[in-house]
Amino acid sequence: MSGRGVLIALLLCAAAVPSCSSSSEAPAAQRANNTAPAAPPPSVQPPTTAPGTTVPPPATTPSTVEPAVDPNLWYPRYDFALEVDGKPVDDARFFVEPEGKKVLVHVPQLPKAGVLSLPAKQVTAVDAKQVTLNPANDTARIEGNALAGAPSDYTVEGPQVVFYLGSNRFKITPKQPLEGPASLETILNHSPLYRRGIQEYVPSAADVAYLHSYQQPTEIVVFFGTWCPHCKVLVPKFMKTIQEANNSRIQVSYVGVPRNFGQYDPARQRNITGVPSFIFYRGGREFSRIPGEPADMSIEAAVVQILKASGA
Repeated sequence: MSGRGVLIALLLCAAAVPSCSSSSEAPAAQRANNTAPAAPPPSVQPPTTAPGTTVPPPATTPSTVEPAVDPNLWYPRYDFALEVDGKPVDDARFFVEPEGKKVLVHVPQLPKAGVLSLPAKQVTAVDAKQVTLNPANDTARIEGNALAGAPSDYTVEGPQVVFYLGSNRFKITPKQPLEGPASLETILNHSPLYRRGIQEYVPSAADVAYLHSYQQPTEIVVFFGTWCPHCKVLVPKFMKTIQEANNSRIQVSYVGVPRNFGQYDPARQRNITGVPSFIFYRGGREFSRIPGEPADMSIEAAVVQILKASGA
């Protein structure tokens, strides 16, 4: 595939909010959590379709009512990087509309955002004041007639897309996901949004106190994808909890997985069917795991629940 094909195929694959499980259908309990299109189910499915095609949504049971997709909500993507005027922009955001034909590029400190129309290979400048970001569910909304402006063409330079908004030169490049064991520093350097998630989250003081005083040596291995929207939300919360607990008896390691993690040996060997997955070990033996987002509780409460059940 040409350089242009690689990037455009990645952008087109952004069409649907991904599911994060390795099976063709997410478990019913996970699907039940999908009460709104802005809060996708807590497991992500590796794509099995050809590049540039839309991954079909999970099948539903008769008792599951799929919510209508809000055409005005744009959903996040995390596998691109941006340079503006030759300088990396760590807090740049990428969002895709539900139909997957347009991609929003947003830089907080700039007065203009850009909307790429993939079929037309054009970009439209949008007043940043007409773009609303919702940090609660990590979506974006473009208000009013913001897309009514005259578009201009974007160009492709190898695997990169280049365009101008006013006098600013934008360059989008694909960002390869982290794969294999990764330190906290490596993760934060690769995905600055994790750093912001850590800074913004306030875990339960009672749960942090319990984890701080926990006496049993325990290892937690976290399988996650830097491309996964659920990981972007949940893993920084876990990181903040472990950071504040500050307990050397609880050792944590992180393993990045590719999109097709169902075929990735380290994940397959641990029977990872969804990410993020938090696996608990004691004495080298697994005794519990959290597969995806805990139901009806915070991640720190779920960790405490598992450790209490295993003995203090």
